[in-house]
Amino acid sequence: MTELRTAVEPQAARLAALRAPLADASELMGLAGKLWAAGQDGDTELFLTLDIQFHRLVLSSSGNEMFGKLNSLVAEVLTGRTHYGLMPEHPHDEALQLHVDVASAIQRGNPVDAHHSMLAIMERAMTEMSTLWDEAAHK
Repeated sequence: MTELRTAVEPQAARLAALRAPLADASELMGLAGKLWAAGQDGDTELFLTLDIQFHRLVLSSSGNEMFGKLNSLVAEVLTGRTHYGLMPEHPHDEALQLHVDVASAIQRGNPVDAHHSMLAIMERAMTEMSTLWDEAAHK
């Protein structure tokens, strides 16, 4: 499922930079700021809620109805990642900054930067999960 997200979400971010209503782009910026604060505070449940809202809004702001239908899948992946210990207690500053970068690129209408930043989020998540899987396999 994470591989599917890696294929879809960067494209959704690219399209959102081209199509998102101004209100959605502004909401994404607000969510990115709240995500940063929740991550710094180590509030994993609030972070999860905000992260789900952020990624859902990117998908829906893409204007692609099929991407929008993936909302529940993304929510389940993020929830599972948190509840199965595949998410660090304090997200890395780079991961938090990448969410800000995605929101900023969408707000500026920059599809290349939006795609690049979302791809970096996906790649970082894959790396983090792979590291945790490797550690668990060696226990």
